[in-house]
Amino acid sequence: MNLKELQKIDLKNFDSKKVTEILLANKDFAMQVGLVVGTLFIIFSLVGQNGIRNKSYRDEISKLNAKEGTIKTYEASLKELKKFKAGVPKELEEDEFSSLVTDLASKDNVNILSFSPGQRRKEDLAEVVTMHMTVRVSTYKDFAMFIKDLESSPSSLRIDQCMMGAIRSAGDGPDVIEAQLDLSSVSIKK
Repeated sequence: MNLKELQKIDLKNFDSKKVTEILLANKDFAMQVGLVVGTLFIIFSLVGQNGIRNKSYRDEISKLNAKEGTIKTYEASLKELKKFKAGVPKELEEDEFSSLVTDLASKDNVNILSFSPGQRRKEDLAEVVTMHMTVRVSTYKDFAMFIKDLESSPSSLRIDQCMMGAIRSAGDGPDVIEAQLDLSSVSIKK
């Protein structure tokens, strides 16, 4: 059977018996038609299976991309946490704490009258070392510089309480300022 004979077949009046007779008469042609139909069937089934596989691969890639985003967010957060921890003021031991305060007092012309170390207490995220001290100073400017130096120290010092007043001199001497301070050094748990 050739192309001209195929063109003569009227598909509107399709007769399956006639087609079967033609195919049985031309076994080579029947074999070729069978191979074409079989090949088309295999191609369509493979394309369908690959489509399903491709969809599952795309879904898996989407899930992995989401996980990658989560990992990148985690790594960025970890980097920010390390940066924050590096910027936290250094912690002071009790002896360093008292030395720093006495050095600052000496620098700012502040006389320490009494000094009593407090306790070390643990809080949720930090450890706190406290100190109570009574100081005298001749000018408010010197006292203000002392407070400024305490608060701007590279260590983690804070003033918890400050009570101050003027003391009149008994005679010709100048009045002085006396203050009671509760200080603490905070160290954040790492």
